[in-house]
Amino acid sequence: MQKHVKGSLGLLVVLTAITTHAGATGAGTAVPVADAAGAVQLAAVSPEDQAVDPADQDTVTFLGQLGLIRGHLWVGLQLYSKGHHEMARTHMKHPEDELYADLLPALEARNSAGFAAELTALSSAVESDQPVAAVEQAHNALSQAMDRVEGLADVSLKTVLLSIEYMTRTAAEEYALGVSEGHVVNHHEYQDSLGFTEAARQRLDKLAANLSQTEAEAADRVRQQLQRIDALWPELVPAGRLHGDASLLYAAADDIGAIALSLP
Repeated sequence: MQKHVKGSLGLLVVLTAITTHAGATGAGTAVPVADAAGAVQLAAVSPEDQAVDPADQDTVTFLGQLGLIRGHLWVGLQLYSKGHHEMARTHMKHPEDELYADLLPALEARNSAGFAAELTALSSAVESDQPVAAVEQAHNALSQAMDRVEGLADVSLKTVLLSIEYMTRTAAEEYALGVSEGHVVNHHEYQDSLGFTEAARQRLDKLAANLSQTEAEAADRVRQQLQRIDALWPELVPAGRLHGDASLLYAAADDIGAIALSLP
């Protein structure tokens, strides 16, 4: 998986988060670019970008990164349960991995203990070829630990939906790397994109039942966007030709972002 955001989740991430940039067209967007010295800057800022408070954007990025970890682990569990143990191992994460290590500043800022122990337990279970039931138990324990870290009950719906856009847009990037002209050229990236969108669906399903009518309608519209892209992943390990491409994911991400930004 290519890194969606480089470096720590501090000020640099807040400035370069790509929650609201468009997909295939890239029109009217805030796009991170590197200058000659390698420093990341904003190429443009749209009105939509300005509509997100920097503190909220930091939370979007934090939740988005947690969602990517969830996606990796979910698809790894699916592969493991179907006997694809070697493929599953490539999706398991460790506390030393860059994706988790980049979360540490944000975890410390939130006085959160994180979930390193649970992450290690799951990875160890997979690496030692434990029975599927044991791996599922470790995954459930990790998921509960991540629930506590996310704290979705204390986050606005707008921020949650923007984190779902973040995850969907990253899925588009991975799908573009994994699928070319209807053929899977990189199974890992293809599976990443499936995991990220499934994690987005699961996050949407966790939303509180006491949403306002406007919020419930927005959540339902996002759910429809995620349902539109289901056909992109007919199998975990496809052998035949696929119908569809990353443009559908980019379009869904754009629409989800617009829905989120319509909320106060």
